[in-house]
Amino acid sequence: MVYMGCQSALFVLMLYIQFWTNVGASGPCALLEPRADALCIPLASINRAFRDARQYFGLKYPISFPPHKTQHHLDEVDRLGMVLTQTTKYIAKEFEISQEHIEKLLPELDLELTDVWSFCPLQFRNRKDCKLSIYRELNGRCNNLNFPEWGSTFTPFRYLIPADRPDGIEYPKDPDATYLPPARIVSSKMHRDNVVHDHTVTIANHDEFYYGHHQHCMNFARSVSGVRPNCRLGPRTALNSISSFLDANFVYGSEEYLSTKLRTGKYGMLDSLPEFHKIGLKNLLPLKLDHPDEGCIRPNEHVYCFLAGDHRVNEQLVLTVLHTVFMREHNRIAWQLAKINLHWDDERLFQETRRIVIAITQHITYEEFLPMVLGKRLLNEFQISVDKEGKFWNGYDPNLDPSATEGFITAAFRFGHSLLPHRIERWSVAHKFIDSKELSRLIRQPFDILKPGYVDTYLLGMVNQLAQAMDEGVTEQVTTLLFKKPHKHFGMDLAAINIQRGRDHAIRGYTEYRKMCGLSTVQHWEDLVGIMRNDTVAMAPQDIDLWSGGVSEIPIHGSLVGPTFGCIIAKQFQALRYGDRHWYEVPNLPSSFTSEQLEEIKKIKLSRLLCDNGDYIKTIQVYAMVLADPHRNPRVPCQGHVLPRIDLSKWHESNPHQKEPHQKHNSIYKHSEGYTTLHAPKFDPNYLQGPHGEYQQPPLNSAYNLSHETTNYAENTPSYPEVEANNDIEDDPKNAYLVLLDSSNRGRDIPLNDVIRQEHIYDNDHQTRFEEQNYQTTFEPNHPPPGSGQNGPEILENLEAPPVDDYIEGEEEEYDHENQQSPPQFPQPLSNTYRQPEPEPYLPPPSRMPQHFNRPVLPKQRRVNPFPDSPFPGMGGIFSPNPGYLVKQRFSIPRFPFIG
Repeated sequence: MVYMGCQSALFVLMLYIQFWTNVGASGPCALLEPRADALCIPLASINRAFRDARQYFGLKYPISFPPHKTQHHLDEVDRLGMVLTQTTKYIAKEFEISQEHIEKLLPELDLELTDVWSFCPLQFRNRKDCKLSIYRELNGRCNNLNFPEWGSTFTPFRYLIPADRPDGIEYPKDPDATYLPPARIVSSKMHRDNVVHDHTVTIANHDEFYYGHHQHCMNFARSVSGVRPNCRLGPRTALNSISSFLDANFVYGSEEYLSTKLRTGKYGMLDSLPEFHKIGLKNLLPLKLDHPDEGCIRPNEHVYCFLAGDHRVNEQLVLTVLHTVFMREHNRIAWQLAKINLHWDDERLFQETRRIVIAITQHITYEEFLPMVLGKRLLNEFQISVDKEGKFWNGYDPNLDPSATEGFITAAFRFGHSLLPHRIERWSVAHKFIDSKELSRLIRQPFDILKPGYVDTYLLGMVNQLAQAMDEGVTEQVTTLLFKKPHKHFGMDLAAINIQRGRDHAIRGYTEYRKMCGLSTVQHWEDLVGIMRNDTVAMAPQDIDLWSGGVSEIPIHGSLVGPTFGCIIAKQFQALRYGDRHWYEVPNLPSSFTSEQLEEIKKIKLSRLLCDNGDYIKTIQVYAMVLADPHRNPRVPCQGHVLPRIDLSKWHESNPHQKEPHQKHNSIYKHSEGYTTLHAPKFDPNYLQGPHGEYQQPPLNSAYNLSHETTNYAENTPSYPEVEANNDIEDDPKNAYLVLLDSSNRGRDIPLNDVIRQEHIYDNDHQTRFEEQNYQTTFEPNHPPPGSGQNGPEILENLEAPPVDDYIEGEEEEYDHENQQSPPQFPQPLSNTYRQPEPEPYLPPPSRMPQHFNRPVLPKQRRVNPFPDSPFPGMGGIFSPNPGYLVKQRFSIPRFPFIG
């Protein structure tokens, strides 16, 4: 101990000597540690450069905001990042620092004695105040006790290969387009589907699509400038606004402010919208009432999108559906835990449920998603295969940084854009095709979910729709019509945005990443033979952009992506597993599950989640991300033993302290004569509950001009146990929506509880719509629109059923009902909590209900052999930091323990 103390004193003495040795005419130096190659930048020079940079960008005062509201101050964070980058430019120019030293040595300068420190917000300063805990922090901080900022929110992306900036500091790759072709030309030539500084993407005069609309450029917003820990200097980086870990942040958010907004404060539940609870359907996501135009194309001011943990929840409708599934799963688990552990309060219920949902997310990702994307060879090479049994895994490495990498975020994990279909299909509970809608009409317009039964039809469409081929082709729905406004005839180009994003982040080219992954070197065009097709617009192989080259690679046998993207994706998911202290398989930590709990989590499949959280899904294939096959991936009943449920009794915990009757309780039990008994509250997880326990009326959504009369839900909701609903489909009003599920769009002809919904103006072509000019009146909640139950169903008189022949085209889809175990056309009614007698719904005549639907014929050049030599699976994109689209394809599953 004496020797160590002397050593520390000697080190401090040497640091003191080194400090004053480097004091020059301009004052002392900013140093991180004394060494031969350490830069000596006078503090006065740093202060002067920082002052000039602040004046350049107008940063007069230190930015200050609560740490839990950083998301609402991204503009200020971006400005601070630009000021630090400009400071770096001034210092590099004054002292003639090389690009190598800018990249490696400037970020090591200690700025605590400079003016920069007073402008550095608290959330960007390194604070080693972490402790072992059971639950994760929402922002990902303190996952690593030695490096608390690794993987947390509002940290820069990590580079696998040093950035390729012409000035070494700020400029994007080839800013003047001197040697790289414009991103739009690369997109239109290479990725057409044959089978807060704003930059622009130049559009050539001969562009086949945009030139006809007199468009010569495309707006491109640069990513938010990143701020390094302790506000260190260095080249420009991009900011990651969410945590890098697989922590289900798309459900709960990555900061306290949003998470609190998503919670009800009771029973650990998440907020939800009980839009169709009266007819037996589960809740929807809550509406996004604050900043409603962010990420939402609203037809009018009375229509709202949805709110979830990720702001991209409304990017496309099927993504909204999956967010809905996970919100329902959280509430389902929380409600069960509340009945098992009566003494748990709201916070304990929420955190335990969140911990389970995170574990389920991680398990499905590594057990079902990654094997299809990467294949068995890459899984074994990077050692990221999970144990099928309930065994622990001791692979946590505290020296591995799990932060998201630039190559992964800006290129490799955007491979799913090649899989996007032209149209999104809806299928019935009998696994029959209903109809489809163009993808561009569902991007940032998730309003179909506000129609009863549509969550199920889109879920079943995802598990039944064929995937597009994994190649360089990208559907024109996102290369010409992305984010198209209703009054416009064109949108943006997703492929061009991907390419430009990589250049903005100075990502090195495709051939550099091949070299990093240890693949064959590419020097000439001939070296690409057998790797990708030889059509190109680049001048040299070294000019191929990473995303463009990655999606054009021939996939590895048994995987979905090529070797370069496979390497980048595998490296990232390896870091996300090995660098996560809270990983669900890690033992002997406060956050670890018991062996029994871990065994239950490893039983779960995605198909089980869809069964439990759909409205009326009766059968589904075992592997939901794989197209159903009667032998390799059969459809099985949701209520059978093939898809086991998680047994939450393994989370039972005895009450260590008996609460006294006079104490306040935020749990579902009460005391009576000295005994603790279960209180059967008039509460259901499908109801919206207010902050004080009252049952609130859902907000008016004038997309359909819903009229919600004042209702006392507590009086009309029966106590538990639940009552079996009427088994006669004709008499039970709860089954009215089944007609919708099995007969395409005819559900809107059904008046449910005299609440008539006005269709929004962006309905599909086969649906009757109301003329906007006929309904100019704005209806208040206390003044319902015509046809809402007070003035009679006059709106119904104007409705006409759409002709069935409009969407019956192509070959008939045949099914073997015996082998595939499909449910009958009219399945048995749902067992649900019976609320009150309701009027018998109007049912269309049987003659108007088609018994069979024909699936539209897919373009031949985009059709994929169901069982090719190299099996083609699909990807979900559910758990991605940049979520994609859930697509399905037949895939050979090697093991089925329940067969034979």
